[in-house]
Amino acid sequence: MQIRTSILILGGLVCLALCISPATAELTGTLQITSEPDGAEVYITNVFRGYTPLTVTDLRAGMTRFQLKKTNFQTYNGVAYILPDETIRLNAVLARTGTQFRDYGSIVITSDPGTSVFQNQNFVGTTDDAGSYIISRADLGLHLINLQKEGYQSYSELVAVDSGKTSSVSATLVPDGTAPDPVPAQPTQVPAAPLPTAPEQSAGSPFIVISGILLGLAFVLLTRRT
Repeated sequence: MQIRTSILILGGLVCLALCISPATAELTGTLQITSEPDGAEVYITNVFRGYTPLTVTDLRAGMTRFQLKKTNFQTYNGVAYILPDETIRLNAVLARTGTQFRDYGSIVITSDPGTSVFQNQNFVGTTDDAGSYIISRADLGLHLINLQKEGYQSYSELVAVDSGKTSSVSATLVPDGTAPDPVPAQPTQVPAAPLPTAPEQSAGSPFIVISGILLGLAFVLLTRRT
């Protein structure tokens, strides 16, 4: 009778563990950074990660700030918008110390008039009557530009911003209910031989921890009753 009771308790605890929904996994992506010249120190959110060319995995989705440092070159401050489960590639051109260098560029957006413009998920303005909007000071690196207008499908594009240069985003919005045309892939430079780094350590899944606790408790109860 005691053994049967213990088995029932064990079965109930196992079912409880299986029924507990695991916590939603954090969305992450990968960033591949190259530089001209290579061998630059890479700091992501002020943490040293290695030297270019470099591949960093398990970065939280969204905007990530980074720095590139190399002797006799100016520090490169930039951003990269990380997309979930995707590899984002970025090439940075370093400027020698003493040369002219701007730590920003600009983005010109051309779309339908009255289109809302979002930069890295932040609303920045609306296109004018000619369908134009200019982001005059954009950080160097990769930005996610999202265009939205009522009655139309939203449009998103990653755009690279270089020092003192103007990048462009051009899109004709598609009315709701219409199949959009395929968006051409944006040209990106693929590192010839990226240097992999160990993924960032993450905490153990709460589901696994709770399951282990429940199974351990069940084992203790079963041992006492037998």
